[in-house]
Amino acid sequence: MKKKILIGAVALALVFCLFLTGCEKPDDPGGTQGPSGNEQGNTDNPGGSQGPSGNGPDNPGGSQGPSGSGNGENAAITADESAADFVAKIRIGWNLGNTLDAHPNGETSWGNPRTTKAMITAIKDAGFNAIRIPVSWYQAAPKPNYTISATWMNRVKEIVGYAMDNNLYIILKYAP
Repeated sequence: MKKKILIGAVALALVFCLFLTGCEKPDDPGGTQGPSGNEQGNTDNPGGSQGPSGNGPDNPGGSQGPSGSGNGENAAITADESAADFVAKIRIGWNLGNTLDAHPNGETSWGNPRTTKAMITAIKDAGFNAIRIPVSWYQAAPKPNYTISATWMNRVKEIVGYAMDNNLYIILKYAP
């Protein structure tokens, strides 16, 4: 019995060690540069991956997103990619909470301002490359047929459009 417990403990320790070593990014030995430009990780390779400016060894001039902000392009997401592949592309995200998920009176009912394109552009310019947009639908889909109102759907599309114009990764979340 003691032998089985010892073997189990060793196996568990081995799995744990393998898990920890799997968290490294061997394809990025120079570390990743964050939105502030501060180097994170191993500094032995000053070329490393670059942050939102898009400048780096593979893209020395940087690229501009559709908004012309100069903060770099997000790589396209393809249908064959996993959720982990998508998450790996996100450097830093911003949550547009307490707006489209606010109720009973919609976007500004919890004290936040109405979302504008300038607000989303400022988020992109600050170095964010992803945005989470939680949306509540029940207040826009009244009984008996639960059809989402065109006004609400257009507003959601408008805000998603602001994010798309700024080349942000978008996580559109259903909020009850």
